Amino acid sequence: MIGLSIRFNNWSTNIFQQLFLDIDYSDWFFKINYWESYGDEFENINHTITSDFFKKNIINNKRSIYPEFCELFISYKKNIKQECSTYKDFLNSKYYMALNIIDHRNIEICCKDDELLQKII
Repeated sequence: MIGLSIRFNNWSTNIFQQLFLDIDYSDWFFKINYWESYGDEFENINHTITSDFFKKNIINNKRSIYPEFCELFISYKKNIKQECSTYKDFLNSKYYMALNIIDHRNIEICCKDDELLQKII
């Protein structure tokens, strides 16, 4: 596993579009453990963000999205959904990427796939 910390100084209207640019994530399953955003239409979201909702309304969207805090885990669709409370859980899970956004600019990524992490860089 490789870890990466990014200081995202480019105030993008959609960080996720920037991170996953030129990556085919159609077969990915996103598990959003925590979401907090300000100044966008998802600021007061009060329901669980499903993987399909995340792909359709957040990544594939031209709208402005400003996640201040986000914790998500990524696996392939065929994998079973698992709870991850710690990074030990992550390491023992079928998820291959964990992504945390802190204060909109600080992004931490842990990834079990070196090639995929290189595409994000």
